[in-house]
Parts: sequence; structure tokens; C-alpha cells
Amino acid sequence: MTWCPGCGQTTPHEEWYLTQAEWEKRESTGNPVWKASKRRLESRLIAHGIKYARISYLPYLDHTKVILQPSFEAACRLVILYAVAHGAARPADRLQLANWVKSQQIWEKVSPGEREFLTTPQLTENQLIDYS
Repeated sequence: MTWCPGCGQTTPHEEWYLTQAEWEKRESTGNPVWKASKRRLESRLIAHGIKYARISYLPYLDHTKVILQPSFEAACRLVILYAVAHGAARPADRLQLANWVKSQQIWEKVSPGEREFLTTPQLTENQLIDYS
């Protein structure tokens, strides 16, 4: 069984793969907007010297259902993740980091697991590995 980080469901591993014929059918019958986006993106990659990258799953280019977070929310997550990464690299700094995040008035945006990581006095090696 394989767990999908996107939807959280588990399915048999073999269902994650398509045959060459299935890929070719998808490629030939894809949405024209996606095909145009694919050509533009691949052209940009080639222009940057990335010559062999190809997009073979056209629905990947469908961004109509993407819901982006407001910039403030995204920035808060970035700062929190930076603090957690720093805390994993330098565990002795974790309490100071927690206090700093609180001083920035974004502590309510820290997940319960991140809070525990930043405030627990003694962590196991596995906890440090999980957050690094």
C-alpha cells in the first residue's frame, strides 16, 4: 500500500503507475490549455539548460483548483518552519526560538507538534531527526 501525501488516502502501489500506452493516450488527448502550458514550461526549462525534463502528466498543470494562502499566512509558515529547522540543527536554541515566535505574535499559527518540539526540554534523537 502507498500513502498519498496529497489526499491522505492509501491505495495499492501498482495503481500509482500507468503503462506506456496509458501515458501516450493521456498525452494525446489532454486538455489543449494544459498542452500549451506544458510546451511553455518545457521551453523555459530547456532555455535554463534543463534539456531532459519532460512533463508527462498533464493534469499536473491544472492549477484551477489550487487555493493559495494569503501572503501573510504563507510568510508565517515560512518563519515557523525556519525556526523549527534551526531548532533541529541547534536543539539548545529551541526555547529561545519559541519565545521569539511568541514575541512575533504568530505562536497561534504553530502546529501542536511544532509547539511540543520547540518547548519540550529533552527530546529523543528520533524527534530531532523527524523535525530536521
